Amino acid sequence: MRDNDRGLWRCNSLPGTKALVQALLLLALVACHDTDRDNPLDPQLTPAVELAITLDETTGTATLTWTPYQGDIPFAEYQVLRNITDRIAVDTLATFTDIGTLAFTDTTLTTNATYVYRLVALNSAGFAALSRPESVGPLHLPAIAQLRAEFNSGTASASLVWSPYRGPRFSAYQVLRRITNTEQIVAQLNAIEDTTFIDIGLNGATHYTYQIVVRTERDELLAGASASGGIHHLIDTWLFDETLPIFSDGKLYFTDGEILALMPRDGRESFRHSGGRLLRYNKDGQLLSSQWLAPGESVWSERVPNRDGQVWLLGGWLGADSYGLQAIDRNGQMIVKTHDLFTDELTEPFTGDQAIVLGNIGIGAPQQRLNPRVVMTFGNLRVMSGNETLYRDFTPQTQTLDSGWSLAIADDALRILPTGPDLLLPGWLRWNEHQPLNFLRRTADWNDFQLQVDVKLGSDGAAGIEMGGATFSRFTLGLVSDPQQQAQLDWTFVAADGSQTIERSYSQPFPFLHEGTYRLILAAEQGQVRARIETPVLWAIKRGGERVVKGSMADLGGSMAVAIDEYAYHVDAAGNGEFIGELQSRVERLKVWQRNGQRFIGAVMPEIGTIVWGGLIGSTPGIWPDFFRRTFGPHINPGNSALENPFSFAVGPDGQFYVLDGGNARVVVFDAEGNYLTQWGRQGAGAGEFDFDSGTTFSTAKVYFGDIAVDDEGFVYVLDKYERIQKFAP
Repeated sequence: MRDNDRGLWRCNSLPGTKALVQALLLLALVACHDTDRDNPLDPQLTPAVELAITLDETTGTATLTWTPYQGDIPFAEYQVLRNITDRIAVDTLATFTDIGTLAFTDTTLTTNATYVYRLVALNSAGFAALSRPESVGPLHLPAIAQLRAEFNSGTASASLVWSPYRGPRFSAYQVLRRITNTEQIVAQLNAIEDTTFIDIGLNGATHYTYQIVVRTERDELLAGASASGGIHHLIDTWLFDETLPIFSDGKLYFTDGEILALMPRDGRESFRHSGGRLLRYNKDGQLLSSQWLAPGESVWSERVPNRDGQVWLLGGWLGADSYGLQAIDRNGQMIVKTHDLFTDELTEPFTGDQAIVLGNIGIGAPQQRLNPRVVMTFGNLRVMSGNETLYRDFTPQTQTLDSGWSLAIADDALRILPTGPDLLLPGWLRWNEHQPLNFLRRTADWNDFQLQVDVKLGSDGAAGIEMGGATFSRFTLGLVSDPQQQAQLDWTFVAADGSQTIERSYSQPFPFLHEGTYRLILAAEQGQVRARIETPVLWAIKRGGERVVKGSMADLGGSMAVAIDEYAYHVDAAGNGEFIGELQSRVERLKVWQRNGQRFIGAVMPEIGTIVWGGLIGSTPGIWPDFFRRTFGPHINPGNSALENPFSFAVGPDGQFYVLDGGNARVVVFDAEGNYLTQWGRQGAGAGEFDFDSGTTFSTAKVYFGDIAVDDEGFVYVLDKYERIQKFAP
């Protein structure tokens, strides 16, 4: 009711004043404070207090303080009123009947509102006075200020450390992880002191962003600092020079601080005689050199240096069904293996007329052994007597040669081939008709001389050299690859007067024949005949018509472990090979590596999706299949996919295995014990994607192209069929 004598607002009883006060507050919200009017709250009798507010964002509270009531009428109570800006509804937060209570803390603030506070002072007569309004907000609770993320490829994890939450109403930390357009809460920690988390199972070549979000007891979400990174991210892509005639069924190696790419020749006829191209890069992708490797021989599928400074080459397609080993010494020269033949059969020297050799030197193939369809090329002819060179090379342009020699090769059976890096060397001639031996003739007699010539033997051909004439001794040394692989020496002696004829034939298996180069050497020296064959092929294997799919080798410390499909061989430093045994499945890649002073050997077997490996123990590495005592794959970890045609692998400096999974177009990483760590990649031609599918199959198995290497710092290099190398971080 209104007291007309005094002009004040009054309520008959104090307990019912709350509605009146809120009504007065609504009036104050809409009234103009600067307009002169008859104030129903007489400041002389019921003076308003002065209100001050402090906002504390660390506690999420607003603390109100005010001056004490100074009216003449006895004090009744203080009322704390609050409304949200631009809203009519008013809340009474607290009521105090003690005149000495001059402070109040509001703990109910939210982060999305601005608040207006007033303090009402009531006297015992029921008169009320409102303070001036004070505004605060919106409240900004402190988010996480710092977040540090350390990424570890050795554990495929990210270790997160953040500053603790300093605000009120903590409920939980949420660890938020973003990958491209997907977002996931990977952990929720309910203790405010838990400020670390390790996220495991990360994939390589993936960009991760982490953020720590604080959830309050009121379900407020406070987004804090973020941190980004990843493991094995893509650093660079090296594209091969488009002018290089290469094929993506290559091999990668890390040697002496460089990345080597051995690229076999492609199937085009113009590069038929090229053994492969070796590309040398530094770690930054700069091409240091490009060279043909052993041109004119086979297609080299492996290149492995050993501790003696030699570089071994494993060649496939030496014929339709052969593999062979060659070696290059530390000076870059091809190592030649010498086969001395018939030493047991020809122990006694020829004497008297039998030792006389005169007349002709023949080059070609014995008529009875020659397949008319075979094309044979030959060159580098040498005729020696002691240290004197009697004749050297061919001069087909003239019929009369130096030193009394004459050339007796039919014009229609002999032609000079064009020269070039991928064809024949200068001076090589091709013989391709069904002809008997073609002769160089000299009428003088002699019996101390040596004949040698290089021949390129076809896969089903024959080659031979002959010295001697129609009388006295005549010797023919021949190589025959089809149907039997053998070397044969024929000796015929005919007395000058025809009174005596002696014919003998000696043969010896020669299981290293392939489509390649041989040097035939036939000598008559001091009445003794010597027959010798030299070849750069130190060891070879022929599979009896069954086409070889893959071959691989690894250095055992001077000797070589060789796997041809599922068959295991050991080849010593001199090129003497032996069959070791049959493995459980075909081997695609064989590797030897060292870690913590111990050497290991491993092999990948695509058809069963398995990598077998173990430590090389003792001094008998020649039995290398016995050391395959550990295995992993095809299942890579519980609940994840399996390896599908893994076809190559590399081992990093920390012992981790990096496996190329051809069927899934990815790199799969295992730790030094063979436990799954991580993976990356998918089918495609883009950055960080792979395509290893050659588009061909052998039997029921698909064939995959590509390789992987890891350098001494842990950087990963991947070659795929797009003729590029992608480099990834450790």
